[in-house]
Amino acid sequence: KQVTKSPAAPKPRCPRKVQSRQKAEPTYPCTECGQIFATYTRRYEHVMKRHKEGYQCSTCGKKFHIKKSFLRHERVHIAKTLPREKCAVCDA
Repeated sequence: KQVTKSPAAPKPRCPRKVQSRQKAEPTYPCTECGQIFATYTRRYEHVMKRHKEGYQCSTCGKKFHIKKSFLRHERVHIAKTLPREKCAVCDA
């Protein structure tokens, strides 16, 4: 006998998923330049990258928009300047 699969019943569409997939109307304008964004997050990212000074590393000049990232980066330079302890087992 040949086994045939019956066509699967279509899955009901979740209204939330359908709505999230549809393109949102751009409703978030940048107060600095007037550019319009579809989401608050996109506008926030734009403002941080284009209009805010951010934080600049005094050692290497690298720029950061997020303070936490900047502080983590600074530890890289601090770790390089600290004397390394020798291993008690292998003397390395």
